Amino acid sequence: MKVKLPVPTDTPEFFEAFKKRSNSYWGYVPPDGPYGYEFKKGTKWRPGLTDAALKEFEHAMGFAFPTPLRNFYKTMNGLDTRGTWEDEEGKVHYHGGFYSFPDDLQIIRETIQWIYDANGVTEEKLVADGISRIFPIYAHRFLLIDEPLHPVLSMYGNDVIYWADSLSKTILYATLGVGESKGFRSNYDTQVKFWVENK
Repeated sequence: MKVKLPVPTDTPEFFEAFKKRSNSYWGYVPPDGPYGYEFKKGTKWRPGLTDAALKEFEHAMGFAFPTPLRNFYKTMNGLDTRGTWEDEEGKVHYHGGFYSFPDDLQIIRETIQWIYDANGVTEEKLVADGISRIFPIYAHRFLLIDEPLHPVLSMYGNDVIYWADSLSKTILYATLGVGESKGFRSNYDTQVKFWVENK
């Protein structure tokens, strides 16, 4: 099924349009997802968070969300069905893919801490040294909270690479498999203080 894609911007209008189109796409989704992740047929986004719930989420995380992340969670809050992915040994795992509040709060915290531990840093050190904190958007794709343009990195332990220029580009690629041919990475070698830089 071909889906007409909205232009990826981090605005409420984009996220609303994307939500409608991806919900429609999942009604006909083929039995194969990008990089082995499979969204179940009929999957839909959960309703977005209220202002009160969003403030509660920010309080639980200990920082104010940047505008792209606020717009995202006000529009949709994870998926109503857990998808699957298969590891190298053929074992099938179940995961929501996108993180939902409050259901995945502990997983979000543990995932962030795993990356910090693997890279020998703490949140306090990041703030003190002017290095961006991180927030998981989808699987191991992390939004940079404190970078002005809020790009997204792929982070697995201490294996870190630049992934996409924005949250909107990340979710298009994650759900509909729209990749670099659409210019989602401005530059593979984009430098980000500490996380992605020439050593």
